[in-house]
Amino acid sequence: RREGLLQGQVLSVDCISRAGVVVGRVAASSRSSSSSSRSSAVAGRAGRVAALQLAPLDPLLLLAEVQGASDRAASKIEEAAVWHMQRTKKMFKKATKHLGHQRKLVLSLFETPAPRPSDIADRSPSGHRSPKVQIQEQPQAAPDQSDQQSPQALQPSESSAVAIYSEVVQEVGRGNSVEQTKEDLCINLLEDESMHERWALLLNQRKADQVLEEEMQFLIDTGTPLRYRHLLWPRWWGPRPQVEEMEDLQDKLQEQCARQIDCDLTRTLPEYLGPEERAVLRRVLRACAGRQPEVGYCQGMSFLAAVPLLLGFSEEAVFACLCYVTEEICPGYHGPCLEGFFRDVTILGALVSYLLPEVHVQLDELGMPLHLLATDHFLTLSARTWPFLAVVRLWDVVLMEGSPAMLASFLAMLALYFKDAAELAYEDGRGVTLQPADVATRFRDLTCLSVARDIDEIVHQTRRYLPLVRGEPVTSGLRGAGNFLDWFRAQVDSDQTTQEDHPVHEDSKSEEE
Repeated sequence: RREGLLQGQVLSVDCISRAGVVVGRVAASSRSSSSSSRSSAVAGRAGRVAALQLAPLDPLLLLAEVQGASDRAASKIEEAAVWHMQRTKKMFKKATKHLGHQRKLVLSLFETPAPRPSDIADRSPSGHRSPKVQIQEQPQAAPDQSDQQSPQALQPSESSAVAIYSEVVQEVGRGNSVEQTKEDLCINLLEDESMHERWALLLNQRKADQVLEEEMQFLIDTGTPLRYRHLLWPRWWGPRPQVEEMEDLQDKLQEQCARQIDCDLTRTLPEYLGPEERAVLRRVLRACAGRQPEVGYCQGMSFLAAVPLLLGFSEEAVFACLCYVTEEICPGYHGPCLEGFFRDVTILGALVSYLLPEVHVQLDELGMPLHLLATDHFLTLSARTWPFLAVVRLWDVVLMEGSPAMLASFLAMLALYFKDAAELAYEDGRGVTLQPADVATRFRDLTCLSVARDIDEIVHQTRRYLPLVRGEPVTSGLRGAGNFLDWFRAQVDSDQTTQEDHPVHEDSKSEEE
């Protein structure tokens, strides 16, 4: 009898534990995996408790207790399943409510006309003319005329350089001046309500200059409102000089540089700059040339200073921006012999051969020197040729990331436009030997006409090439400094110094080659 009871205990524990596992698996197939594991544990514990309590009982009572334990395990399984089902329903209702709120928010962005920002005046506090900020509004047709709209009226407006230049031609044909038409069409900074909505959600009542750059990277890449540029750009270029310091620097200017500055003032964006802006630009360029007597003044610096001036920055801020660009972003580019420019063109050639092998092959076949393509972008950051809206979008990234972003953005331009430019130049000169200057002209024209439409893609590709150009960031260096680009520049500088100290004759050079 005792041996039978002991064997019954062992069998009861084993059977009830297995039954719990089987019931749990069945529940998993119909409800959820979490309830099945909980039910298996409940059934196993019930079997072990029943086995410990049945030692003094006879087989009939043992059978009844086993049946009761199985019933209790089944009830626990049902309770766990009901609990999980109720919890799932609550989570589903909460998620549905949240999605409904998001849907209403998205619909409101398209149904409600965007308000014009009241904090952007026609003139900045410093007295300079600020650019016009155009808020894109969703057109709303009258109910009785909705069926009569043409398909062209339903198409979204195209903010490309092609459309802008076509409107310029139309306005000139109506008798308007080219200067006034370009000012109305090209200097407008397109801002929509969604842009302000994104920035407001991220900042959450914080100041833009107090937010980490990693948090703002996506917003900056997709468009920055003018009011936040006035906070972020000075944060990136550093402290501003005083007016007295600028006056002292102008006194140190050489007469030859002063004459060259006066000659270039009338040739720098004449359709946008008025007499007041030219006077400010003249003082800024004279102070910058006095600050760097070994560099002096170089053509292209006037376009660099004109960008923050057109955005309404003060005279001191324009001077600080110009010093930051010429000293850190474009180091040595504007010297007497353009040493830094040709150094980085050499680095650019190595990067193109590694990152854009197809473009490198085309450049070799055409015998195209890269400096023909990169002059405007390197010396003026495309301010001389690009539409103004695309220029400020590019400057958002370059001022934030430093010199590597300038090289990475030109790699993005080559990847997008050089192949098409070479094909267009070949079609225009069919039957005639293709000249590098023709390809360079086509590349410049194609970029100017397409960059306003493709600026989002250019910024995206710039972010893609940026870590490859920069390498590992160097925290102790300048803004955007990286170990790879710094090492590459040092190598090219040392090679140039060696060649100057030990010139190679043509005979020995050909033998080495």
